Amino acid sequence: MKRWAIYARYSDEEKQNAKSIDDQVHECRAEIARKGGGDVVLTFADAGKSGFHTAQRPQYLAMVRALKERGFDALMAEDTDRLARSLKEMASLHDIAEYAGVELWTIVDGRLTMMHAAWKGISGQDFLRNLAVKTRRGLIGVVKRGGIPGGRCYGYDVAGTAKRTVNEGEATIVRRIFHEYSAGKSPRKIVADLNREGVPGPRGGLWRVSTLIGNPKRLNGTLNNPIYRGRLTFNRQSFRKDPETGRRIARENPADLWIYEEHPDLAIVDVDLWDEVQRRRANNLRGLRKLGEFRRPQSLLSGLIRCRVCGGPMTKAGAYYRCAERLNSGACSNGNGLAVERVEKITIEAVRAALQDPILIARFQKVFREEVERQLAVRRAGAGEIRKKLAELDRKIANLTRSLETGLDSQAVRERLHDLEYDRHQLAAELPNAEPKAQEKVRRMIPETHSLAAAMSANQNLAVVLAGKDTEALKLREDFRSTIAEIRSGPVDGRMTLEVDGKVRGLLQAAGDPEHVRHCWLRE
Repeated sequence: MKRWAIYARYSDEEKQNAKSIDDQVHECRAEIARKGGGDVVLTFADAGKSGFHTAQRPQYLAMVRALKERGFDALMAEDTDRLARSLKEMASLHDIAEYAGVELWTIVDGRLTMMHAAWKGISGQDFLRNLAVKTRRGLIGVVKRGGIPGGRCYGYDVAGTAKRTVNEGEATIVRRIFHEYSAGKSPRKIVADLNREGVPGPRGGLWRVSTLIGNPKRLNGTLNNPIYRGRLTFNRQSFRKDPETGRRIARENPADLWIYEEHPDLAIVDVDLWDEVQRRRANNLRGLRKLGEFRRPQSLLSGLIRCRVCGGPMTKAGAYYRCAERLNSGACSNGNGLAVERVEKITIEAVRAALQDPILIARFQKVFREEVERQLAVRRAGAGEIRKKLAELDRKIANLTRSLETGLDSQAVRERLHDLEYDRHQLAAELPNAEPKAQEKVRRMIPETHSLAAAMSANQNLAVVLAGKDTEALKLREDFRSTIAEIRSGPVDGRMTLEVDGKVRGLLQAAGDPEHVRHCWLRE
């Protein structure tokens, strides 16, 4: 009896009018009964998943795996658009099914042939492309008629389809932000004050600097969004689906395709205040571009230092490392900074001291020796296998040589003999490395403990080498960073502390007096 599998799917856009998963499965079972029956051994269903790309449909992927393993003999779906809406995906499924000897069926088309797969794949892909065009056209029509497509924007409430009204409570915050920025207050200070006062951000959480400054080119961020002066800007960007991952990627549209509509009833700030803020934003951006002409090298410890108070990262700000959460939102109480030069010096000395620890060196030498012995044991086992293969090749070569001597000469025999001799030459070259003499030579190359200690202690200029700009220095910087798991800094008993966790067998022991290292970070 034929073993059947059923696949059902609907997308987010089809929730309101598509048949449910249960309905699709029911109809597929009925169609299987009409085709002569059989056992439905597997059922796969993806709810709320697009048909454009299969990589984001877990049940579809499970179905394909079962298909490859011949877990069923035939697959039934309501229509090909339940399986895929692209030529590439539909053709791929048909090829996989054909190779596995599994039949593909749909209620609409019956058994799928290659022609069905190609035509339906093209139709599905064309449907999605036309749907996108029509959806964009409909949204543009909404804008032209005075509507506002899209989700909720801070300062406004959604009132009916594509309509917004001013939320006076949030509008007061928006006006405050514009007035304070216009008066010279920095975005960092503005968000710190808002968070300290407990004013919820646009998403209900903390305010952040990025919430205010956003991206000027894309007109997002509170200080850049023209809706606050009563102008709606639509069609700034479009979305494309990556054919490899199926993810939607935003792309900025040319400025001449942008659509502007005036909505004075939605203005929260007046035009004069808006213009003043934009002038200050432009001046600040010009200053940032000028500073950005000189590329700053990545700090040696970037991304490794964490704040002990909030647990967030500490970022380089000028000559100090400071808590990023404190800088971006003011939500962290750790306002102390770590001087970059001193923290790097102490960390380098900590790593160097740890690498000179005789216990650590002895352990490294022991682990290294054990690994060498393990590899040599593998080679010894391989030597016996190589000798067996050489003996077999010698036998085949001897047989072909006797054939040539008895007059059974042909081009094919000579080519085969040449191939066997080449294989024997290649295999014989591997044997010396597996012999006992070669293995003893490898053992003598293992460094002794005292040699390792001498080599490590000789490197007194580690800080100078790490500061270099050549390729070797950059490689050494990465190797150095790989020895550090995390650095934590923050106030303890009123004094700044610095703790370095290493990946070299636990906490790295700092050079010199540990108490001095732990408590030397007073504000300079």
